[in-house]
Order: sequence, then C-alpha cells, then structure tokens
Amino acid sequence: MIRKTTAALLAMLALASCGGDGTNPFDDDTTTDDDVTDEETINGIPAGLASNLTNAVYDPDSGTLSLTLEGFDATPIVASFVRNAALDVDGYQAYTLQDDPLDRHFTALTRRSTDPGTTVKAGVVGDGGQFNYFYSGGYYERSGSYSPPSSGGTPAGLVSYAGSYVGVTNMNVNSASPNNDLQAIADPTIPTLNRPQQARRVTGDIFLNVSFGDNAVNGGISNRNIVDGDPTVNGGLLAVPDIVLVQGVIDGTAGTFAGSVEHAGETGTSIGAFGGIFGGTDATAVGGVVEVEQIDINDGLGLENEFERGVFVLDRCGTANDDPICDTVN
Repeated sequence: MIRKTTAALLAMLALASCGGDGTNPFDDDTTTDDDVTDEETINGIPAGLASNLTNAVYDPDSGTLSLTLEGFDATPIVASFVRNAALDVDGYQAYTLQDDPLDRHFTALTRRSTDPGTTVKAGVVGDGGQFNYFYSGGYYERSGSYSPPSSGGTPAGLVSYAGSYVGVTNMNVNSASPNNDLQAIADPTIPTLNRPQQARRVTGDIFLNVSFGDNAVNGGISNRNIVDGDPTVNGGLLAVPDIVLVQGVIDGTAGTFAGSVEHAGETGTSIGAFGGIFGGTDATAVGGVVEVEQIDINDGLGLENEFERGVFVLDRCGTANDDPICDTVN
C-alpha cells in the first residue's frame, strides 16, 4: 500500500529535475509551458502550473490536505498529507508526506483567503529530489461568487493586491537546518544515490496591480529568500533576485488570468509563467501559482538547473485584512 501511494506521487507532478544544497547537477528532462496562450489546462489551470495534480481538498480549519493524483495507469489515487506546523511560513500552512526513510519527502504550502466567504484557496507541493528528478505542482480554486470591482455599474480601473509569497524549490534542505524533516536513515551504508532530499522553501513579498477595465494584471515579487540552508551561513538564508509578473491577461468571465515571468530589469526574457483566479464580490481576493525556471541571473549565485514553484493568496487593497503596503495606494 505504501508503494502504491508513492508511485502515484511520482506520477503526479513531473516538472523539473532535482539537485543538491545550492545547485542542481541534473538536466531538466521535463516539458514545461511558458506559452500562456496554450489552451491545454487541468481543471482550468494551465497544465504547466498544475502538472498531474488533478484535484486538491484543503480544509485549514481541520488541518487536512488531500491531493487527487494520476497514477501510472491513470487511475486517480488520493494521497493524504500530514499537517506540519513547524514548516509553516508567512501565514501559509505546511503539510508533508514521506512514507518511509527511503521514499520521497513532499512539502506542501497552502492558504485560504480571509475575505468574506473565504473564496480563494491555492497551494504548491514539491519534493527535494531523488534519482535525478524533482516533482512539484500547484493549484488554485474559487468557491462562492465572483464579480470584478465596480463603480456605478462600470468595471473599475486599477486595483491592487499585496501580501506574502512562498514556494518550494529543487534545492535541498541542509542536514543541519532546524527545519530538516527527513526521516532518519539508521544504516550508514545506504548509498547517497538512494537517499531522498527535502525541498528548500522560498519566501518573498508580492504586489499586483490589476486593471479590470483592460483585463490586465502585472506585478512583482521582492525581498526573495531561499530558506533552510546552512544555519551558520546568513542564518540559512540565500537572497535571490526579484522577479516580475508581466503580460498577464484576465478572462473577464471566468475571473482567471495567466502571464509570463521575468527577472527584474531583464525585459523580454521569460523565465517562467504564472496564473491565478479572483474571488468574491468586487474581487476581494486573489490566488495563484508562479513557476520560475531560472532563479539565478547569469549564474551569479552559482546555482545550476534551479527551479521554483510558488503560491500567493492575497486580499485586495482597501479590504479589512489588506497588507500594510496598501496604505500607499488609492
């Protein structure tokens, strides 16, 4: 039974390759889709963001998360994750799964919006790599009503959203990190090749400007740090370059959007994709997933084949629980 669950997890999420603490020596042999106009989706989410994750059932009140996955035979299998509050970060709940010390370790980060009706949920999941590959995927969903902001019956111009951003990477948690959650391997003769790794997480601050009149969204993610490194070096933090979310197009009927990702200041060079969904009356909340295929700029940090999948769930500026940066906008 344990092996069946693990096989489903391996099949669920193939997106990028795995690596060591700071670098990734393996080539990315998977297909990702930066072309946000591609019509291929999984439950309305671009396939490059969702991968083989076909459904997520997340209840923050009871602290439960289950993922419906596609197995090798395409038979859906539900895998339940365990609440792991020690890995919570910036308001996002953490869940983990590792069947035994030699099976992959998965970390999931999820959040529900705090707007009336708590209309939006989103999350990401990933392992730290084993046998040359790293697996990850993301989801977002809306419950209840949705309508764009309005003024006198006319769609509003510009609104903003802000808050925290988190994610998982294919870089490995340092063995000395206090956040090392891998099951211990008692036998020291077990080859390194067979040992799974745990994904390092990434944090940042995200700000979005959205024009519902023009059906356009753009923004940026700043103050980015990859955590869970060597605790004796900068407290285990690795500062990484800011990224921007550009060319985002909103489907006004569905309240969904998609766009591409660039490094700040590196105009016209796509390094990934993003997508998301608005929720609530007057779009009081938004949630989405971000895919970054190149964290480093020109290998300035010495990273290699690095990959990141992040998530955001934000309240609209001007609502009860908005971010302090919203004091600067109208």
